[in-house]
Amino acid sequence: MIRNLIAGILLSGVVRSAVDHTALDTWFAQPPAERREIPGEWSALPLATKEPADLAAARVWQGYRDGALKNEIVGKTRLSVSLVLSPRDTGPAMLMKTKHLLAAACAASLGFTSAFAGGEGWTHDFAAAKKQAAAEKKDLLLDFTGSDWCPPCKTLTANVLSKEEFRTLTKDNLVLVELDFPKDKSKLSEETQAQNQELQGKYAISGYPTILLCDADGKPYAKTGFQQGGPKEYVAHLDELRAKKDVRDKSFAEAAKSEGSAKAKALIAALEAMQLEDAAVASFYPDVVDQIKAADPKDETGYAKKLAAKAKYAAFETELNGFAQKQDMEGALAFVEKAIASGDYEGETKQQVILPKAMILAQMEKFDEAVKAVDEAKAAAPDSEIAGKLDGFKAQLAKAKEKAAAKAEEKPEEKTEK
Repeated sequence: MIRNLIAGILLSGVVRSAVDHTALDTWFAQPPAERREIPGEWSALPLATKEPADLAAARVWQGYRDGALKNEIVGKTRLSVSLVLSPRDTGPAMLMKTKHLLAAACAASLGFTSAFAGGEGWTHDFAAAKKQAAAEKKDLLLDFTGSDWCPPCKTLTANVLSKEEFRTLTKDNLVLVELDFPKDKSKLSEETQAQNQELQGKYAISGYPTILLCDADGKPYAKTGFQQGGPKEYVAHLDELRAKKDVRDKSFAEAAKSEGSAKAKALIAALEAMQLEDAAVASFYPDVVDQIKAADPKDETGYAKKLAAKAKYAAFETELNGFAQKQDMEGALAFVEKAIASGDYEGETKQQVILPKAMILAQMEKFDEAVKAVDEAKAAAPDSEIAGKLDGFKAQLAKAKEKAAAKAEEKPEEKTEK
C-alpha cells in the first residue's frame, strides 16, 4: 500500500543513505525485551506506517535487500508477498518468504520430506489439515512464512511457534499449517510449493509473517502476524482473535432474520469485523457481497460505492507499478497528476493517490515540489491516520535535500576544454 511504500522510498531513493543490513539482522536476533532503537535509518520507518516499528522495518528490510525497492519509482506492493510493505509476489511484490531436508536415506525411501520451521505438530498439507479440523471440530492456523530469509518470521518461530508450550496451548482448538516461501526451494516438494503459491494468492497475502485463523472450511476470519512476547502472550492474542468468528457467525445469523438495509448492515458488520484484505473477501465471501448488494439496491449503506472506489484505486496502483517497472518517472508523474485532476478520488483514497507524486518528485530530486505534494496529500484527508505522519515525511525530504546539495558541492568543477 502507498502508506507503506513511503518508508520504502525513503530508504531506496529519497534518503539515499547506506543501509546497514547487518545491524538490522542483529537487532532482530535480540530478545524483544532487550531491543532498543531500530538501527540507523530504519528508525524512520514507522513514520508512514500503521505497523509497529519492528514489523515495518522488517517489511522494508526484505524489499530493499532483495532489490525490489532499489531504483523503483514507487516500489511494488505486496507487504505479503513481497512487502512492505506488502509484496504481492516476487515480481509485483516485495517480501516473500522449514528448515533442512531429512537425511538423504529418508528422502530416498519416502520420496520427499522436509522439516518444519515450527517443528513437531505442524503440517504442510492444507487439504489434510482441513479434513482434520472438520473431524476434530477445530479451526485452522495458517502461518505464511519465509523460514530462511525473513527476520520477523524467524523470530516468531523461535520465540513462539516452535515452542512446546505453544503447541500445548493450541492443540485443543487449532490445527497448525505452515505455508513456507523459502529462498532455498529444495526444502519443499514441487507439489507443496505449488500449493503454497496458490494459497498465497487466494488469501491475498501481502507480507510475512502473516498468520490467518480460518474455520474448518478454510474461510479466514482473523489475521495477525509478528507480535512481541512468548507462547502465552501470543496464544492470548489468538484467543482474542478467535472471538471474531463468533462475531461473524452471530452477524450472519442476524442478517438471515433481517431484510433490506438492516440485513446489509449486519453483513457489512460481519465482514468489517474480520479486517480481511478485499481480495480475500472476494475469494471467500463473494456470496455475502452479493447479498449486501441485493439487500441494498439503492446503496443506502454506501458499500457498493466503497467497493467501486477500492477497485478504481487498485487499478491505479497496478498501472502506476507498470511505470515503476519501466523506470519511467516522467510517465509516472504525468499519470498521477492526471489521476488527481480527474476528480475520481476523494478523502483518504485521494490522499493515497497524491502521495506517489511526492515520492516521484523526490526521486527526481525536486524536493520543494515534493514537499508541496505532501501538503496537498495532507489537505485531502487531514484527519486520517497517515496525515499525522506526513510532517515526519517532510522532515526526511528536507534532510534529503540537504544531502543532495552537499553532494553536489563535493563534486569537482568540470573543466571545459577549449
